[in-house]
Amino acid sequence: MKKEARREQIINQAMDVFIKNGYKGATTAKIAEEVGVSEVTLFRHFSSKKEIFLAGIKPIFLETLHASMEESREEGDQERVRKLLMERLAFMSRNHELIKLILHEKELLEEYLGEDLFSMITRSFKKFIKSLDIDQKKQQITLRLIMGSILSFLYLPETEDREVESYVDGLLTMIFSGNIQT
Repeated sequence: MKKEARREQIINQAMDVFIKNGYKGATTAKIAEEVGVSEVTLFRHFSSKKEIFLAGIKPIFLETLHASMEESREEGDQERVRKLLMERLAFMSRNHELIKLILHEKELLEEYLGEDLFSMITRSFKKFIKSLDIDQKKQQITLRLIMGSILSFLYLPETEDREVESYVDGLLTMIFSGNIQT
């Protein structure tokens, strides 16, 4: 197996170990066992358990979020928000166990990123919302509606596409109908 493919395999299977055992409960021996390699092989690709964990986390939150925001740049505002919400809600439903782990390891991520992960995410959403044609007075409440909605799917995941679409349609109506009171 090529080096990059082995590295990805280690990251993917390590994330399963972290989800099952938590960061503190996961060991490099357990990760190596799960991947089917020796710890020596594991350490040829990563210098520590922490490096493995962080290599699996960063793309999950920030890179996928930025890709979602950029993907629909040519669309109208309502369609851009729709696509972002549909992608993020599906993302939360697919990855809710991993995201709970990330929330639990908040301090470790802050140390690695140099700032609070949620501040970074909030900044990304604020920038996205500022790019929409929404009255400045309504941008803060729009931010809370979007971020709160996404977070709610962490604890109340929905797998029925029609239910998710119905929820998104209702939210879009609130945001773009002009009925938000400030």
